[in-house]
Amino acid sequence: MGAASLQAASLFSGLKPKDQQTWLKLLHFESGHSTIDEETFFLSQMGKSSASAELEATLSALTKGPFKKVGRLNLEVPCAYPARVQFLEEVGLLKEKSYKCPDWQLWVDEVDPDKISIVFSTAYPNNPGSMFGHTFLKFHKKNQKSDLLNYGANYSALTNENDIGVVYAFKGVFGGYRGFFDLSPYYVKVNEYNHGENRDLIEYELNLTRPQVWFVLKHLWELYQGASFDYYFTGENCSYHLAKLIDVALDKPLLGPKSWFYLPADLIHALYKERELVSSITDRPSKMREVKKALEEVKDHDRVKAIFHGESEAGVDELDEGELFALSELLNLEKYKEQEKFKRTKLLTKILREIATRKVKPRKSAFDPFSNRPHLAHQSQKVAIGGGSFEQQASVNFIYQSGYHDLLANDQGLEPFSEFRFLSTSLNYLSDTQKFRLQDLMFIKVNSLHPWSWFSSQLSWQAGAWVEDILENPDCRNCYRGVVQGKMGLTVGHEKLIAAILLGGREEVSSRLQKTFNHMATYEALLGLNIFERLKLVFSWEGRHNVRNISSQIVNLAQLGLNYSFNSAWELRSQTRQAYVGKSLETRGFQTSLMLGYYF
Repeated sequence: MGAASLQAASLFSGLKPKDQQTWLKLLHFESGHSTIDEETFFLSQMGKSSASAELEATLSALTKGPFKKVGRLNLEVPCAYPARVQFLEEVGLLKEKSYKCPDWQLWVDEVDPDKISIVFSTAYPNNPGSMFGHTFLKFHKKNQKSDLLNYGANYSALTNENDIGVVYAFKGVFGGYRGFFDLSPYYVKVNEYNHGENRDLIEYELNLTRPQVWFVLKHLWELYQGASFDYYFTGENCSYHLAKLIDVALDKPLLGPKSWFYLPADLIHALYKERELVSSITDRPSKMREVKKALEEVKDHDRVKAIFHGESEAGVDELDEGELFALSELLNLEKYKEQEKFKRTKLLTKILREIATRKVKPRKSAFDPFSNRPHLAHQSQKVAIGGGSFEQQASVNFIYQSGYHDLLANDQGLEPFSEFRFLSTSLNYLSDTQKFRLQDLMFIKVNSLHPWSWFSSQLSWQAGAWVEDILENPDCRNCYRGVVQGKMGLTVGHEKLIAAILLGGREEVSSRLQKTFNHMATYEALLGLNIFERLKLVFSWEGRHNVRNISSQIVNLAQLGLNYSFNSAWELRSQTRQAYVGKSLETRGFQTSLMLGYYF
């Protein structure tokens, strides 16, 4: 080890343990190296893997002039690293000194935060990458007259708009995109999530002191102007890096032992576990939620519907205040095709003029606390054990599940009747053979059952890839097939009751199949029922027709599940599945189970 390395190591080892941890946080160190993937962020050539070398290089750059310029904004070192400067001053390695930093000062004057919130944006059903939600920061400026003029800080991937779905998913899973922090007015985020994508925003205001808030802001500036990361949808994503950002101001980290995935809800659970970190919660309803609320106060839905679709000659002067307000909300919700745009805009103008003529006061709908607040939800991993039978043979059953949610789980804190699972497995230990049998290995499965309505024509869909047993061939205990499946259709109902019909295709591959590859046309009828909040029932009937012989090679699968949730951590679940083969619906393969599950 050279003299310079010894000096740097000595400088770092001379810090108190708490200060060493703060320095490691400023460099985003984990397991001996930084997760920051932009080499120019570091002042030392060894900075990505040596915190001591980066400390020595930073101190040297701040004490030996002239200052070098660094980062994407080409700033002098003191202006590029205000959090590092503050840290070195506080630990006594640098004398306090004021620096002229016009770019940083402009940023500070505009944001000028007094408080911070973590904002959770609920699931966006059109995009698999956003089905488990999104998080970003909100800075509260003291004495800000309009909340919308506050600022939001977001971490997101810089994607290629030309990437098709498969490429997008592959790059997102394996770090093929670069992730950056950005800053924008809060109204931009509200417009994007609340209005553009109809997602609720749930704000968790943090109980941080003003100095802590400013230290976070200073470090955000360092990342904003000089750092990027490899982006992973389920790992180093928005919530993971927000947790790392907030951690610089905390004694106890939000991130526990590193898991192979980290979801937005995990960050909210971590905040809420430390109750003193959350001072208040504010719900901001999506445009869709506001429309539904406005329609609840309308007596004559048929008249509103007819006018909305241009099927009525009634004038807007015949409408009562509730109908006027509901129509104005509906017309602001819609994204029209070009040929409809003029007609709908003209109708909205008439309605707004009528509201102004009558001097109708703007309505502020009152909402109960949202049931989809993520801190109310179960955790993202589950283990379960129980007993049952497979073809009249007793079995002991085991499940490990990771992801966000499954169709039968309690919906509290989540989007009703949604599913997002990845890398989950079910095993059965059979009494007759005294061997384990794989029931399924789920790589990914997504269900978006979004109820259709006359004012929202959202389609429902399902997609997934997994390995499963061949239930219709129960004599072969170790017969498996690989499956890739996709369906689309319609769902009707609401958060307590839904019915769905989905149509699609299915590819099967197995040496146990007659042709090795089976191309299947498939449909599914599904019924879901939430009972008394804790009890949930899901029944589905899936038909599969081999396209080579669509009239005779038929397999149907009936599944019935009943789930009782004791709380957000424990559940008791009963499931039954039965295969039916051919036109005569010959029964083949029957399985039932009763299992106790624990979320963690």
